Amino acid sequence: MENNELITRINELEKQVLLLQDEKNEMQSMNLKDLQILVNSVIEIPDETIIFAVDKKLNFIAFNNNYLQHIKATIGKEITTGMNIVETLKNYTDTRNLELELKRALNSEEFFQVGDYLKNAQRYYYKDVYRPLYNNNNQIIGAIVYYIDITETTRSVKIWQILLDIYEIVHSVANINELVSFIHQQLTQIIDTTNFYVALYDEANDIYSFPFYVDKYDEISKIKPQSLKKSLTDYVRRKGKPLLLSEYIDNELIKNGEVEMVGTPSPSWLGVPLKTRDKTIGVMVVQNYKTKNVFTEKDVELLAFISEHIAIALERKKFEQELKSYAENLLIAKDKAEESDRLKSAFLANISHEIRTPLNAILGFSKLLAKHELSKNQRQEYFAYIENSGNNLLSLINDIIDVAKIEAGQILIKKSKCRVNKILDELLDNTNKQKALKEKDHLEIRLFKENQDPNFGIYTDCNRFKQIFTNLLSNSLKFTETGHIEFGYQYVDNNTIKFYVQDSGIGIPEDKHNIIFSRFGQILDSEVRNPGGTGLGLSISKHLIEEMGGKIWFKSEQKKGTTFFFTLPIISNEYENENAQKEETTEHKAEKMDFANLRILIAEDDAINTKLLLDTLNLYEPNIKIDTAQDGQIAIKMLENQEYDIIIMDIRMPNIDGNEATKFIRTKMPTPKNQIPIIGLSAHAIKDEVNKSLEAGMNVFLTKPLIDKEIIQHIYRLTKRNFKRDEEKNNNDHLILYNNYNIIDLSLLRQMYKNDKKKIDYILSLCQQNVPNQLIEMEKSFYKEKWDVLRTIAHTLKSTFNYIGAKELREIAKKIEEIATNKTNINELTEQISNLKSIWNLALTEINKEINNQ
Repeated sequence: MENNELITRINELEKQVLLLQDEKNEMQSMNLKDLQILVNSVIEIPDETIIFAVDKKLNFIAFNNNYLQHIKATIGKEITTGMNIVETLKNYTDTRNLELELKRALNSEEFFQVGDYLKNAQRYYYKDVYRPLYNNNNQIIGAIVYYIDITETTRSVKIWQILLDIYEIVHSVANINELVSFIHQQLTQIIDTTNFYVALYDEANDIYSFPFYVDKYDEISKIKPQSLKKSLTDYVRRKGKPLLLSEYIDNELIKNGEVEMVGTPSPSWLGVPLKTRDKTIGVMVVQNYKTKNVFTEKDVELLAFISEHIAIALERKKFEQELKSYAENLLIAKDKAEESDRLKSAFLANISHEIRTPLNAILGFSKLLAKHELSKNQRQEYFAYIENSGNNLLSLINDIIDVAKIEAGQILIKKSKCRVNKILDELLDNTNKQKALKEKDHLEIRLFKENQDPNFGIYTDCNRFKQIFTNLLSNSLKFTETGHIEFGYQYVDNNTIKFYVQDSGIGIPEDKHNIIFSRFGQILDSEVRNPGGTGLGLSISKHLIEEMGGKIWFKSEQKKGTTFFFTLPIISNEYENENAQKEETTEHKAEKMDFANLRILIAEDDAINTKLLLDTLNLYEPNIKIDTAQDGQIAIKMLENQEYDIIIMDIRMPNIDGNEATKFIRTKMPTPKNQIPIIGLSAHAIKDEVNKSLEAGMNVFLTKPLIDKEIIQHIYRLTKRNFKRDEEKNNNDHLILYNNYNIIDLSLLRQMYKNDKKKIDYILSLCQQNVPNQLIEMEKSFYKEKWDVLRTIAHTLKSTFNYIGAKELREIAKKIEEIATNKTNINELTEQISNLKSIWNLALTEINKEINNQ
C-alpha cells in the first residue's frame, strides 16, 4: 500500500517537472523569438506612441520608454518587468476595464478604442490598440498594447467638418452675431474657447464692434463700438499676423510703446487676424487666465488656417445683410413714395377746401355787413368771423410759403430777446378767444410758468417761437372736445428750457406716430368735428425748432391725450443790454461798420461783380481799403505780400478757383495768414457746392445775387468789428418803378445802390463792354471744344445776368454751363448760344435806353 502511494507521488512529481520544463522552454522561446517580434513591432511604431506587453498573468514583459515615463508621471515611481500591471496601478486608477480589455486580447481578440482627455486646458485624442502576442507555434503567450496619439488627425477631420458646417450655416442664420456664436460653438471642439471674442474693424471710424464676446473677467459692450488703440487686438489687426503671447513678448511690446495693457492680463493669449484678399476685417482671440502655455504653435497654425475661411464667411454674411437691408430699404422707400403721393393728393384736395372755407366766410359776412339793418352786436360778431377767417387764410398762406422756404433752404432765424412770459400770456388770451369761436367754452385752458418774472426771456426768434406754440395749441384745440389744455415751460438745466403743450384730446394712433412730423401727415377721427388744417404745421414746427437749436418729441395715448415737448437753448448774456440789441423795425435806419482801418481782398474774375462788391462796401465806409484780384492765383500772391483782415472769394475763377485757393491758404501759408476769414461767393446754391467750399476752409458761403446787409453782417461777425448806427433819409419816396422792360429788371441794382443812377449806369456800361466780348469767347471755346473755358464764361455771364435781372438770359447761361460741365447734349449748344446772342441784343437795347434816360 505504501509502495503504491510512493509510486503515485513520484509520478505526480515527474509531471510537475515536465510542466516546469515546458514553461521554461516556452519562456526561452519567447525571450528568443517573440521578444524579437515585439522589438520589431516597437520599431515600426512612431516615437510618440506608448507601448507595453504583458504575459498571460498580466505581468509586464516589455515596454518602451514613453510608457515608462507615462507610468512614472501617473504613480510617481518606475516599473520593471515581472511586475503585475493590475497590482501596480490599482491604487491610482480604475483597473477593471484595463483588466477586461487585456483578457480580451489574451483570448485572441484584436481591437482598438478611441478616447480623449484634457491636459493644460487642451483636449487630446488617442487610439488604444490591443493585440494578442503569439509564439512560433502560433500559441498566445501574452498581449501587446499601444496608445497612438491621433490628436492632429482628429483635429484635421474636425476642422474640415467645422468649415463645412460654417459655410452651410451662413445663409440660414439671421445675422453676423448668430454666425459668430455658431463659430464659437464649433471651435470649442478643437481648442479652448472659454474666453473668446471676435472684434470687427470699422476702418472709416477707427473703431471695433463685437458680434460675439464671452469672457470670465472682462465685460464689453456688444452694441456700442469701441476704440482699441494700442491694444493687443489692434496690434494684431495692424500687423496682419497671428500673435501667440508670451511674458517676454508682452513685456517687449509694452516697453516699446507698441501696445498698452487693456483689460485683465492673461498668461495664455492667442490672436489671429481675420483677413480677406485685400484687407484685415477684424481679429479673433482666445485666452486662458489660469494656465501658461495653453496654446501652442500648432494652435497658431490651426487658427490662422481657420481664420481665413471664417473671414470669408463673415464678409459673405455682411454682404448678404447689406443686400437684404438694401432691398428692405427699397421696399420702404417705395411704400413711403406711394404714401407720399397719397398724402399729397389728399393735401391738394384739402388745401382747396381750406382756402375756400375762410374765403367764403370773408366774402359772405362782408356782404352781410353792407346791410344797414344790422345791430351793433351782429356787426361785431361778423367782424370777428371775418378777422378769424382772414387770420386762418393768412396762416395757411404762411404755412405754404414756409414749406417752400424749407425746401429751398431759405428759412432764416432772426434772434433777439424773446419775452417768453409776455408771449405766453398773449397766447393764453388768444387760445381762450379761439375756443369761444369753436364753441368749446367748456374747455379749461391752463398756463404754467416756472419763472414768474414778467420780463423773463431767452435769446431766440420771437416770431418763430410764437408760430410754433400757435401750431401746437391750434392742434390741441382742434382735437380736444372735453377736459383741458395746458401749456408752459420748465427748466431742464442752466442751458436748456423745455416747453410743452398737453391736452386731454383723442390722442395719436400708434400707427401714425412715425408720420406725425412729415408733411401732409394728418390725424383724422370721426369724433372730431371738421378738424381742418393742411397737415403742415408740425412739419414746419419741427424744422424751425431744430434750426433754433432745439428738438421736439411727443407722448400720446389714444382716448387720453397728447403732450408735445420741445427744447430751446437759454442764451441770456446776449441780451443783457436790451437797448443795444434791439432790432430795427423801420427802413429809416441803416447799419454802418467801422471799416476805416479794415483791409479787404476781393478775389473775383467778373468786373461787374467786383464793382458791385466795391460799391456795396463803400456805402458803409467811403475810405475803405480794398484790393482786387482776378483769380485765385493772384489772390494768393497778394496775400503773401500784404496783410488783410478778410477775403471775399468767388468760387468759379480761371487758373486757380476759390476752393483751391482757400485750400492753399489754409494748408500752405504760415500762421496767422492761414487763419484769415474767407467769405465764399457763388451763383450756385446747391448743398454739395456749399459743403465743398466749407470743407475747403471757407468760413461762410453766400449765394449771388448778394444782399448788402447780409455780407456786411458776416464781415462784422468774422472781423469782430462794431456797428455804427446812423440815421439816414428815407429814400422810399424817390423809388422809381421800372416796369417797361421785357428782358432786364434793375430792381436789385436799385436796391443795392439806393437808386444812385450814376452807379447803376456804370454797372450797365460794364455790361455793354464785357458781355459782347464774352459771347465771342464763348463761341470760340465752343468751336475749339475748350469745355472748361466755356463753362467758366457761362458761369460768369449767369452771375452778370442775375444782377441786371435778365432771368431768361441767366437760364440760358445756366443751361450752357451744365452742358459744358457734363459734356452731354453738345448738339444743343449751337442753338443755346444763338438764342443767348439774340436775346442779349434785345437786352442791350434796353440797357442803352436806360443809360441814355436822364
